Amino acid sequence: MHKKAIRLTAAIIILVQTSCFSAASFQGIGYLPGSVVRFSSAEAISADGSTIVGGAGYISTSNKLQFHAFRWTSNSGMTDISDLPEDAYSCFASDVSGDGSVIVGINENKAFIWTSANGTTHIETYPDSSESSSSIACDISFDGTIVAGTAAHGTSYNNLEAFRWTAEEGITGLGFLPNRPDNLQYGPESRAKAISYDGSVIAGCSNFQAFRWTTETGMVGIGDLQGGDFDSYAEDISADGSVIIGTGTSDLGAEAFRWTQETGIVGLGDFEGGDFESHAYAVSADGSIIIGTSVTDFDYEAFYWTAETGMLKLKDLLTEKYALDLSGWRLTDAYGISADGTKIVGYGFNPQGFEEGWIVTIPEPATILLLTLGGLVFRKSF
Repeated sequence: MHKKAIRLTAAIIILVQTSCFSAASFQGIGYLPGSVVRFSSAEAISADGSTIVGGAGYISTSNKLQFHAFRWTSNSGMTDISDLPEDAYSCFASDVSGDGSVIVGINENKAFIWTSANGTTHIETYPDSSESSSSIACDISFDGTIVAGTAAHGTSYNNLEAFRWTAEEGITGLGFLPNRPDNLQYGPESRAKAISYDGSVIAGCSNFQAFRWTTETGMVGIGDLQGGDFDSYAEDISADGSVIIGTGTSDLGAEAFRWTQETGIVGLGDFEGGDFESHAYAVSADGSIIIGTSVTDFDYEAFYWTAETGMLKLKDLLTEKYALDLSGWRLTDAYGISADGTKIVGYGFNPQGFEEGWIVTIPEPATILLLTLGGLVFRKSF
């Protein structure tokens, strides 16, 4: 290679390296203003990466421990969006719309939807449900108009059925998969956990098997890992509904999985040490990046997975590849990821030993790949 070409290649590599490493960052998101309780958990992040939602501890004026739903942005910090009376216990945010303007979750065992204009309001549930029955809103479409969740029929906490909800149509039950013979005494059950960006595809679990639901097909089971006994659970879904991730069982134990129509359920493995156990919690919009937690000799640790890298410890990725200082931090669970995969949120223990939510910003995977390929060209030139 000509020396001028070599210098040009080197310059490109340096430029890419600079942009990659300057983009990486990590920070704890703190706690509710005025709270003496040192607990917060980042459960989800908007597709555009601007807004984090979750739950944080709080002591009421009557000295009662409560958990409040919050909304967090880099400009405003953590804002309490819960609407709890003094004797209530918890309000937790589960997910947020693409631009961060609409939030869903559970408020004292009732599914809620939040907007800045209307505050926190309950989502109406099944007609045969009583005041004492429970419901939860788990996920919301990109535009914030369609909600997926679970609600109980009757008066008990049992008889749960996955639902799809819109303000115009109200609640629609999604049905059930065939019940397992060893579970007949409990009756059928289904739970919705994730929804595609346009709201047309929903994933969850029914009678111990992960499912994919569409208006055309209804609820279809997606099976389990090899050696499993149909004890699989879907946790998240790609933007177009073609990729589902979650946890299944194999002859080794609980294992994170990735599913597509072409491949079926494929296990992602786990970390060395400790029991064999991993759980996938969220996936990027294109289905290429998966995050979650796995067990080591020490405890649970957050993971970052792509087909190219396999399962990596998120903390190791941040400290070794991007030279971030995470001294004293233990990242146990990665729960949410932005559409492009550059922002990840979760939960862990800070250097003071308190439980705190966090947010990570990392370079785009395509930029990392360009850096790798550029390095190969540079070395080969010699």
